[in-house]
Amino acid sequence: MLAYHIGHVEGFYQMARFINLTDMLFNAVHSVIYRLQATKPYEGTPGHFSRTQICLECNLVLADHRIHVPSKFEGFFEKINEDGLVSRENKLNEGSRIISFDIESLYTSIPHDEAILAPQEFINSHPDLPLPIPKEALIELIKLCLSFNYFFYKNRYFKQVKGLPMGNPISSAFANGFMDKIDKLIVESTQLQILMWKRYIDDVLCITEVDVSIIINFLNSLRPFLKFTYELEENRSLPFLDLQLTRNQNRIETKIYRKPTHTGSYLNFNSFGPICHKVAVVKTLSKRLTTHFTDKTDEKIEKARLFQELQNNNYPKEFIKKQLYTPKIPSTNNTQISTPNMFCSLPYSYGCERIARSLKKHNITTRYQPNQNLRSIFRHPDTKQIYKPEDRANVVYKIPCKSCQAIYIGETSKPLSERINQHKSALKRHNPTSLLVDHAFNNSHTPDFDHTSIIHQNIKEKHCRLFLESWSSLENKNSINRKIDLPDIYTQFRTS
Repeated sequence: MLAYHIGHVEGFYQMARFINLTDMLFNAVHSVIYRLQATKPYEGTPGHFSRTQICLECNLVLADHRIHVPSKFEGFFEKINEDGLVSRENKLNEGSRIISFDIESLYTSIPHDEAILAPQEFINSHPDLPLPIPKEALIELIKLCLSFNYFFYKNRYFKQVKGLPMGNPISSAFANGFMDKIDKLIVESTQLQILMWKRYIDDVLCITEVDVSIIINFLNSLRPFLKFTYELEENRSLPFLDLQLTRNQNRIETKIYRKPTHTGSYLNFNSFGPICHKVAVVKTLSKRLTTHFTDKTDEKIEKARLFQELQNNNYPKEFIKKQLYTPKIPSTNNTQISTPNMFCSLPYSYGCERIARSLKKHNITTRYQPNQNLRSIFRHPDTKQIYKPEDRANVVYKIPCKSCQAIYIGETSKPLSERINQHKSALKRHNPTSLLVDHAFNNSHTPDFDHTSIIHQNIKEKHCRLFLESWSSLENKNSINRKIDLPDIYTQFRTS
């Protein structure tokens, strides 16, 4: 992954203010772009909202599922059967070879121009594509999303100039769009004699009748930056993703594949965590019993093993039985089920699950967040973002007076240094709406900007900053802020 240094924090903020224009653009078209609830792996990176929104559009318009393996295994063999290739009943020729291919470092190997060209060609070749915005605008936004990817190291910012960023929600859409072109070249090649080619991101399951050396040489000649590796059957068996494919009397049978390093350790039932996470462990593992097996005997063996491993992780037997996955029967009732339209986030602690149950009655879904994680404990010091106090944003701050004990308390979502410059500008212009300027001119006093300090930091929600600003103003008798009384419920928490 190539990158170049783009300057220190000051230069980055100037660039970030320009990039915020892209977010404004997406806000303008947000009413016609599908909403997408997603975690933010690039939280704080300029344009992340833009990339998250455009990710959904790219996945919608670039999908070519004739070649991909579905994300769920329920329809895996059925899909193969639809293509007229291989199914659970169809027999393989003895000369047929089952091969799995893997692409090394797919995301970070794809150049930006190749990643942009794939969706651009697809969109241009489908003029009737139902796009929510003009195709020219969509292509420009795709280019924009790939052009502004940054990471932080040793208190310096770097721009990624090659490869798709890991963790970015748009990378998978670009990678799939690019690999679609490669897939078609492979499938349409007559010299390879491909009977089946199914890809899931960078993992490929292939059935062919030619020697593997012919295929691997062809694959590695397609693009100089792509390197394919392969794995052949061993004892008539081959692992693919979490499936173990076995050739039995010229038929393919499947069961769950576990790596040799598998220890049977899962989220412990006695661990300090939400019960919904433990329910998900049981349901997810037991769901594979209904999707991964072609033989009932193997399924029974796996079920017994699953019970044993979960009990080794302190899951009660009755809890396991109650939470086992059962396939849902499609409902014939057309009545719409109400879906949660509000979300709240709570730090996980004792008693918060009772709060979540109460909120659920009001159609509010609760998401839990840890107070501390391993990343915050073991993160390398060179990758920690070290801000000077004046560079911090989303803060509540106080400015003392040089001539008396008065202080001004304020809040800002901008870097503190930028907010202080605004105060200085207001002072020069004699802004009558500023409480700080009013105190300075009415009393001939001078604000002590050099000793500005932060009271609360990392408060991203504006209403929270406003609350803390009001709270701090009431707590400090020397505050020149207008006093805003808080609801009586907060009175018992005040110290004065």
